[in-house]
Amino acid sequence: MAYLQGRIGCSRRFATALSAAACWAVGLLSVLSFNAWADWFPLASIPGFATATVFDLLDHLTSNMFLPAGGLLLAVFGGWIVPASLFVNELRFGPRAKAILRVMLLYVVPCGITAVTLAPIRF
Repeated sequence: MAYLQGRIGCSRRFATALSAAACWAVGLLSVLSFNAWADWFPLASIPGFATATVFDLLDHLTSNMFLPAGGLLLAVFGGWIVPASLFVNELRFGPRAKAILRVMLLYVVPCGITAVTLAPIRF
């Protein structure tokens, strides 16, 4: 809502209605792919998506792209941007636990998420 209010300059009520309408429209696309559009495959010309309905495409997009990207961004944020002192103060970690967490967030987790995300892709 804040983005729509600040960028477009609309009221909170209009921003809420616009967001709700967008969510409803995307939801309607996935619902229609189970009945009226069950035989429509929008990306039929692409071999990996030849039999994918709109719901399948949305599921693939969120599960295989948005979730790993969000996890990777969180790991990068926690490892490279958030100061280590915040972890020590908030989580009451000792020096050994702090070092292990930092190494995990800096290197292991981003590499792991990237590897698991790219593993199914055939080059």
